[in-house]
Amino acid sequence: RKQATPELTVLEVGPDGHFATLSEAVTYVRQNFQALTETDARTIELKSGVTFNESVEIASSGDSYFPRNVTIKSSGSPAAVIQGNGKQPALTIQDVEAISIDGVSIDGNGATTAVRVKGYLPFSKIQGVKVQNFTQVGVLLENLNGGPGQEFVVDGLRVTTSSPDVVGIRIQAELMANVKNAQVRNCRFVGAMKAGVEVSGFFWKTVVSDSIFSLCQSGIRFEGGLIDDVTLANNSFYKNTQAIAFSKLPQEGSKNLRMQQMLFCQCQNGDVVVDVGELTGLVENLLS
Repeated sequence: RKQATPELTVLEVGPDGHFATLSEAVTYVRQNFQALTETDARTIELKSGVTFNESVEIASSGDSYFPRNVTIKSSGSPAAVIQGNGKQPALTIQDVEAISIDGVSIDGNGATTAVRVKGYLPFSKIQGVKVQNFTQVGVLLENLNGGPGQEFVVDGLRVTTSSPDVVGIRIQAELMANVKNAQVRNCRFVGAMKAGVEVSGFFWKTVVSDSIFSLCQSGIRFEGGLIDDVTLANNSFYKNTQAIAFSKLPQEGSKNLRMQQMLFCQCQNGDVVVDVGELTGLVENLLS
């Protein structure tokens, strides 16, 4: 096996790499790297075509901070696979600055959630990732804040499923918390899933754009909560049961939900559907 040293900027993970598992590489980076400048960075490169059977947690807690400017990527095509243990998410990220997950395939191995992301994550992103084999949620964005001008980004996520019980991305804010300063863009949600994107809780300063929703029960689904300064732009909805759905009315005080340049095609029950109640009275504040 190759010898890892703190000076190496690229750490290889795989049969012939510096580490056999991603968890080992993550621990090594935590213990041996600290970004001293904006350009100081480390890359953990997973061997393409290899499946890593592990559930990985990358988190800052207490006085233990995971270093900023770390990228985890597949070395090429076919993508490396992170396959979880089937109990916990295959990948958990919490309170990490400027981390990037790039070009890997994530297999939940039957877990409730494949990827869980939580907390303060400025300049962080998940890009070019395929998520599969989960029973409820592909990517859970929970109580997440990217920071003003430092948005957390999900870019190019692909979720394809025939299960009617799952959600591609759930954006969820628990009591007394919120999800803000995030972007979901260039994603593809295809199949009979309950929703491509489902939103609940306090949701603000966020953009969902340039994404395709096809054959879903709902493309984007709002489950109540408070909405403020949210933009849906340049999204395409094709042959969904309904494109955008409100299963519950947003809370009083919700405002500034913008829908711009949306393409709706052959959505069975309508383009914008309110399941319970009416938007009358809220529409002037909500849609602006």
